[in-house]
Amino acid sequence: MDLTITIVNGRLETTLYEKAMNLYLYLSPHSSHPLGVFTSLIFGQVLRIRRLCSHNKQDADGKILEFFHRLLAKGHTMEALSPIFDKAEKNAEAYLQLSPEEQEALKLQKSRDAHNQLMSQELRLAPLTRCTLVQYICVQVWSGFLNTLAMVMVTFAIDCRGEMRPFHLSGFVPKLDIDEVRANRSYSC
Repeated sequence: MDLTITIVNGRLETTLYEKAMNLYLYLSPHSSHPLGVFTSLIFGQVLRIRRLCSHNKQDADGKILEFFHRLLAKGHTMEALSPIFDKAEKNAEAYLQLSPEEQEALKLQKSRDAHNQLMSQELRLAPLTRCTLVQYICVQVWSGFLNTLAMVMVTFAIDCRGEMRPFHLSGFVPKLDIDEVRANRSYSC
């Protein structure tokens, strides 16, 4: 889909294909995305171009330069982009020198590292805002509620007026006489 394949002197050559109507809507420098997202975009695109442009090094260099200029047109500065592009070029060169088995092993290791890093992160309440703290508490309460719900289909809760009412996943059920519910020892929604 994003590749132009030609046969030259009995040999397949590939280059990057870009649609004429492509708007190249890359991240703005004013985006709220973390810097790592933008850096990863550049690293990924440079590696992609180096892998797909088998024609010659000048072809890939030209595509990378076009990418660089598109980011400049989006408002990024040359001072900010140059070091990222330099690192991306070194990274792509080192990666492409690996054997396919080594590339696959590296991908697998990076995936495991990312998973382990995500799983080992501890909750630090100090930097949490009031809103995220409330969200965290709600998630903990909700997950506990779901565990209980597996055994008990209806539980009782106190509504906003301080009255005890049967509570179901869909919300508060119509007000009932609690003594009547206790006497029947059952309630269905």
